[in-house]
Formats: sequence, structure tokens, C-alpha cells
Amino acid sequence: MSSLSIGKKLSCFVLLIMVFVLGVVTIFNYKLTANEIRSLFKTIQQEALVASFTTINITMNIEANQHLKAIVKELEKLDKYNVVGQREVLFKASDLIKYPALYIVYEDDGAVILQDYDENKPNTYLSPNFNNTPGDDWRQRDWYVKTKQKNTGITTSVYTSKSGIHAGKLLSTVTMPLIKNGKFIGVLGVDIFVHDFQKRFENFETHILPSLDIYLTDDTGRIFSHKDPKIVENTNLYPQEIKLLEELKTKKEGEFIYIDTNGFERLGFYKQFPFGWTVVSAAKIKDYTDKTNLDLFYTVGVSVVMLVIAILLIYYIINKIVGWRLPILVTSLNTLFKFLNHENVTIHPIKIKAKDELGVIGELINENVEKTKKNLDKDTALVQNAFDAIKTAREGNAAKARVTMHGSNPQLNALKEQLNGLLDLLVSAVGSDLNELNRVFDSFMRLDFSTKIEDAKGRVEITTNTLGDEIVKMLKQSASFANSLTSESAKLQEAVHNLTTSSNSQASSL
Repeated sequence: MSSLSIGKKLSCFVLLIMVFVLGVVTIFNYKLTANEIRSLFKTIQQEALVASFTTINITMNIEANQHLKAIVKELEKLDKYNVVGQREVLFKASDLIKYPALYIVYEDDGAVILQDYDENKPNTYLSPNFNNTPGDDWRQRDWYVKTKQKNTGITTSVYTSKSGIHAGKLLSTVTMPLIKNGKFIGVLGVDIFVHDFQKRFENFETHILPSLDIYLTDDTGRIFSHKDPKIVENTNLYPQEIKLLEELKTKKEGEFIYIDTNGFERLGFYKQFPFGWTVVSAAKIKDYTDKTNLDLFYTVGVSVVMLVIAILLIYYIINKIVGWRLPILVTSLNTLFKFLNHENVTIHPIKIKAKDELGVIGELINENVEKTKKNLDKDTALVQNAFDAIKTAREGNAAKARVTMHGSNPQLNALKEQLNGLLDLLVSAVGSDLNELNRVFDSFMRLDFSTKIEDAKGRVEITTNTLGDEIVKMLKQSASFANSLTSESAKLQEAVHNLTTSSNSQASSL
């Protein structure tokens, strides 16, 4: 395979391309359909989530707090021991809003006013007595303690009522602190049934997403409202409850995937209420995939058609557009490389017949071949110029030895500048005419110090002339001293002669 031409290799890979194209088309259409269906189903779940969140938030948060505030406002007008008056306020509120129970717990003595309401058996009798039971201090109940600690209203976890006519039923308590003259005096609470919430969620069911479930969890993570009563009755946490608790640690709203009690993988969207509960809109992922798989057959058919078209196009491109042009480019590049390696070859330009990418490559090769030839010629001329400059310097004429040509290679140009700098240094440090300098040195060796270097500029030339001048001066001084010594010697000789003659004359006289 490695020794085949590109055209043959491409032909061998056509089969692989066919499979690849088929896979790409199939996957693309499958993914596109899956994404559209997923987006549609997610939108359905999210809209159901928003609607469910709104209806529960209105009941348990907005309306409950508004009602409690209105009741507190009325209770502030009454004395604590006006039990009948307080019961009347609570009864009217229950009768109007249909709350199963309203109650007041006072802080100072734990007094309790409990007003139950049963719309099937309305009790108009208002007892003047408190509802305290020996041994049962309502101030120890969790909702009372938290309301007192936070000094604001709360919504409790779902629990089973322990007192009143609704004992044993699942409900939640919404509270409001009683403040009088800036002092905490007790808690007002209202019980709200939670078993009817699933009836509201029935409005969001759709045949498009048959497995859609909307359920509620309280602040402990336990599901208390679900279309499947078995899930509500279970006392242990289900996998979705555990998974949801983990998600809520990082985000108060989002989506998660879990395995339900029947082993199905589900996608759930959740949103937590301000008071700690969470609503979840969940559906089987199988609903998503079932809808998507219906389009698979059509996707495969489209892929096969595209595959046939791709094979024809690839075959045409390989044999009619690329195959016969690549060898020309290869031959031209091979010739260019041989030329760069200084092999004796003749380069011919490529004949350009098309202006596509391969044509552009051919034009670039032609341009660079011509540019390379010119650059090599310039570099060759520069090197020859350097050789000539070195030859001139070696012949002694350093002043005229310079490299004047300019090459295309930056390194050669840098070498030229360094060589010229070296020659300049030679002229300034030694001299411009080495032959003249040698002539003077030869004359000095023959003890002829009368000659000089004309127009001396180099340091050695100037020093040589100075040295010759100093030697001449020394020789002249030595000659003058010798002449003076000769004259004095003659005078001394004459004096000695006169002394001898005088001595001889005196000796003769004696």
C-alpha cells in the first residue's frame, strides 16, 4: 500500500469512504431527530415543572402567607384571653379558605387555641376554653421552635397530624410569628393537606410523553406527593430521592438522570421552593428514544442515496482532476531540490492550465524556482567578490580590498560585513599597502633608515616612520659626539707632545 500512487490509494479507500459517508449521514440524521425530539420533550417537562411550581408556590407560600398576615392583623386587635373572639377569626378564615385547621400557641404559658374545620360537618360552636392537653406542650413542636428561632414564618416538612379531627392525615404546617409591641408572644399556624396536589398535576399529562410524572419532596428529601401511592408510603429513600438531595447541594434548579423503582432510566427537571420543598418533572428516557428510532429507516435510505453520489464524485475527482496533475508537481519539486543540492540539472517551468489550488501550487513552484535561481546567482557573485577581496588583501593592497556585492542570504551578508570590518581594522591598525611596509622593513634591515612610507595612515605605518626618524636622530647625535671626541683627542695628544718636549728640554739643561 505504501508504494502505490496517491490516485490508487484513494481508489482503495473509496470503500472506506462509502462506509464512513453512510455512517455520517445516518448518525447526523439520527442525532438531528434525537435533538429535536429531546428539545421538544424537555420543553414539555420544563413547562409542566414551571406550572406545577407556580400552583404549589401560590398555595404554600404566597397565599398562605397573605392569609396568615391578614389573620395576625385581626388577632392583634384581640386580647389573649378573648378565646371566643380569636376562634371566630380562625373559623371565618377556615370557612372562607377551607384550611383544615388553624391554631394559636402562646409563648408565656403554652396556651393553645385549635380551630378544626370540616366542610362536610361545619361546627359553628366556638368554645371559650383553650385546647391544652396535659403533657403535650405545643411549644416543643418543631414548627414552633423554628418559627421562634427564625422570627419569621416557615413551611414545615410533610408529617402525619397527631391531633384534632384530622389526626393521621398527611399535611404541612405554615406558620407566622405573633409579635405584639415588638415582643414575640406566640405562633399562628395553619395546616394544609397535601394529598390533593396530584389532582392539579393531572392537567399536565400528555400522550406525547406518557411516562411524565410530577412529584413533590419536602425539605428532608422524602417524596410525599406522587401518582404512585406506594412511593409515598415507603419509609426508605428511593434512588431518585437520594440523587435529588445530592443535586440540591450544588444547585436549586436543574436536571438529573436516575433509575426509577421499576429499573427505567429517567430524566428529571427539578426546582426548589423558597421554603425548602422541591417539585420534579420526570419522564422515561425510553420515551425519547422510542420516538427517535422511528425515523431510523428513512435516515438509512437517505444515507444510501448520498453514498452513491459520493462514490461517483470521488471517482471523478481522483481520475479526472487530481491524478494526472500530481506527478507533474512531484517532478518539478524533485528537479528543484536537485538544483538546490547543486546537481547539474535544467529546470523547466510548469505549464499552468488551471487556476485552482493545484494551479496555484504550480505557479508558486515556478515563482520560487526563478527566485531561487536569482538568489543563488547573487550569492555566488557575493562569494566570488569575497574571494577577490581576500586575494587583493593578500597581494598587499588592503585599502582596495572590499566586498561590494549584496547577496540574498542574510548570513552571507552578515559575513560580508564582518569581512569588510576586518579589512578596515587591518588598514587602520597596520596599513593600506603591505608591500610598501615590507619595503621599508627591508631597508631598515640593510641599515638604511632614510626611507619612509608615503601617506602613512595605519598605526604600524606611522610607528615605522616614527621609528626611522628616531634612529636617524640617534645616528646624527652619535656622529656629532664622535667628531667632538676626535677633536678633544687631538688636543690631548698635542698637550702630551708639548709636555714631553718640555721635559726633554729641561733634562738636557740639567
